[in-house]
Amino acid sequence: MKRFTLIALLSAVCLWTGIRDASAQHSVGINAGYNLDAKEFFLGGQARFAPASLPVILNPSIETYFVDFTWLQIDINALYPFGSRNTTFTPYAGAGLGINYVKPEGGDGDTDAGLNLLFGAEWGMSRLRPFTEARIVVDGEVGVGLRGGLLIGL
Repeated sequence: MKRFTLIALLSAVCLWTGIRDASAQHSVGINAGYNLDAKEFFLGGQARFAPASLPVILNPSIETYFVDFTWLQIDINALYPFGSRNTTFTPYAGAGLGINYVKPEGGDGDTDAGLNLLFGAEWGMSRLRPFTEARIVVDGEVGVGLRGGLLIGL
């Protein structure tokens, strides 16, 4: 039920935002993906904020895994886009901090922090921009996740 509430809230925020200038530098989005090491699917949401004073895009995100216990991945990353943001294809690379929280049913929770390395691309110049991304997480072990999603410009 917690996952449904999180997904419903994120979807409502995405749908609630009005249509604004297509060149907006801020966006929210939903994503889904697969953790190659754990062999598990996940669903999440994220935001992208591009302050004019910074050369990077700030990218907080949260994801929940489809398992029988609580498993959340919370990240804050900085993305550096290559090329012009006015093109139909914008590749980017980034890095940041990831917090992995796992709590088995009836057990104590465990939290690990790690370093994220990201490589991806956004497509399109409109208010709706699909993206794909590979994320490498280093937290004592190395994990790889693949994700894709849709960003909605604010």
